[in-house]
Amino acid sequence: IFHLLAISLGVGLIVFLLLSLIQKTKYGKIEEKLRALSSGNYESKLLLLPIPSASDDLYIKDIDMEITKIKEKMIEVSSELQIVTSRPQYVDGQTKEEILELERHRLARELHDSVSQQLFAAMMMMSALTEQAEKSETPEMFRKQL
Repeated sequence: IFHLLAISLGVGLIVFLLLSLIQKTKYGKIEEKLRALSSGNYESKLLLLPIPSASDDLYIKDIDMEITKIKEKMIEVSSELQIVTSRPQYVDGQTKEEILELERHRLARELHDSVSQQLFAAMMMMSALTEQAEKSETPEMFRKQL
């Protein structure tokens, strides 16, 4: 009886190992395809090849078809995303480039106005100094420098 139990356990273990090895090879191909998809490698040769045991097992065949559909959908979404990101983005009816251009012009105007005001103030001060030098008895050498 003990020998019969040991033999049946040994045969059961061997059958279990063989079945798990077969299942691992089936699901290993699915895992490889999913890894290729998750890495963004949509044109991988691995994704084009059908799973070898898919013709025997309808469940594996369905999974393989779903992976193909997911691949096609991801390619479609990726191309749509590229199209959307290449379009100019609008904020209140203006593109980013237009907003930047208007801001550059505004800053240039403000800078020009500020420099003009400072130049005018300096000219007024020089005029006042020259007039003051002419009224007072400032030596000729200093008046020429003004």
